[in-house]
Amino acid sequence: QDKAVDYGIQDIKNRISHTDSRFVVPIDAGIGLEDKVLGAVKKYGLEDAFDGIILDIIHVLEYVWAAATAVFGEQSKLRTPWVRDMLTDLLNSKTQKVIDDLVAIRDKTKLSKSKSQQLNKAITYFTNHQHKMDYLAFIKKGYPISSAMAESTCGHLVKERMEQSGMRWSSDSAQKVMDLRAVKLNGDMEDFVQFVVGSERKIRLRKMAA
Repeated sequence: QDKAVDYGIQDIKNRISHTDSRFVVPIDAGIGLEDKVLGAVKKYGLEDAFDGIILDIIHVLEYVWAAATAVFGEQSKLRTPWVRDMLTDLLNSKTQKVIDDLVAIRDKTKLSKSKSQQLNKAITYFTNHQHKMDYLAFIKKGYPISSAMAESTCGHLVKERMEQSGMRWSSDSAQKVMDLRAVKLNGDMEDFVQFVVGSERKIRLRKMAA
């Protein structure tokens, strides 16, 4: 995890150097992950371009659904509209309202011990990470509030090709395969082939002229 965070922040530095670009980092609530991101941002001197850490909304939704199940039961049709209302509040940066609502439900509703504990997990989760849940501000700035698209792309780009049974790769070979796969998936293969052919032709002409 340390290497992944360090590599990611270093890559961001390379991408935004000599520009006015700013960035955020969507993360889950993994233990120590926030500190590692902040440490890497400081290490590479990116504090002035850093707009903060976003708690991935997909992970947040897992807690909302779990809370809905605790309150209504897994088969209840009331879960979906309730989750929709909670999500609307969260996306409007009303995290404290969501916390207060969950506390009120817990204190005023007769729940089993396990269901009460499930609500407490959500309350604790939102309370501990509220500073990373200003989704309205992030959305207004055009930032993604989930890494799901990137994770899906990585799975499609990397795992489907590189992690098949029996495969072993050196770093150099793996990078070459990934470069070609990225070109193909981006629909640039024809242009790439033309570029390679053109480059080889120029090399041959230079050798003939030498």
